[in-house]
Amino acid sequence: MTVLPELRRRRAAPVDPKVALMRAIMAACKRQGVDNETRRAAQKRITGKNSMTDMTVAELIRLRDHFNRGWNGPKSQRPHVGKIRALWWSLYWIGAIERVDDEALNAFVKRQAHIQHINFLDHRGAMPVIEGLKAWLEREGVMWWSAEQLAGVVATGAMTSAGTPFSQAEADRHAVLSQLAARLDDAGLMNRLALYSWIGNAVGRPTLNQWTFSASELDQALRALGKKYRAHLAKEQRL
Repeated sequence: MTVLPELRRRRAAPVDPKVALMRAIMAACKRQGVDNETRRAAQKRITGKNSMTDMTVAELIRLRDHFNRGWNGPKSQRPHVGKIRALWWSLYWIGAIERVDDEALNAFVKRQAHIQHINFLDHRGAMPVIEGLKAWLEREGVMWWSAEQLAGVVATGAMTSAGTPFSQAEADRHAVLSQLAARLDDAGLMNRLALYSWIGNAVGRPTLNQWTFSASELDQALRALGKKYRAHLAKEQRL
């Protein structure tokens, strides 16, 4: 009969602060996609120690704060992370890169911003990465809209199907889609002049006004056309 009270006393025992901090560090790494190798390298750089068990509470707090740096919530709430991933995928869809995994993306992030992982980027640190990706896409033939072009469409009062005014987000997608359509046209797979008719059919909403396509509809079109072009590239490589 004395077993249950003893169990209750054990469960109520306070957690060692070092153990709690180590758990918090591991949870932060998991949430931000930091692998063990990257974590160990950061431990050594920040505290000079290889093992967390050898660290003081103050050192563990410093390490925990490092891995939580730049974390403001889920990725969907961090627009700069989504922007970087969208540009990276755009490079993949037009055939400029062969890998879209985080290892390849993080290597680019490290070169541009000297940050180990995309999830460590705050808005300021993301800017050189975004600009680097846009410059790369420009070298691949993507023609980004000028401020005048964007203002001209906005001045018409164009509203997307999502009920929002036409913006830079849609303009950027239109720029990538135009280059993708040009490549498909050169491959004899579609007529670039029929791009917006194709998009309307693909998203199930044919329209005479291409500026009404929402960002999500344009993303859907990018994936569909991108897969079509990647399949063409794979077939070419087999021949």
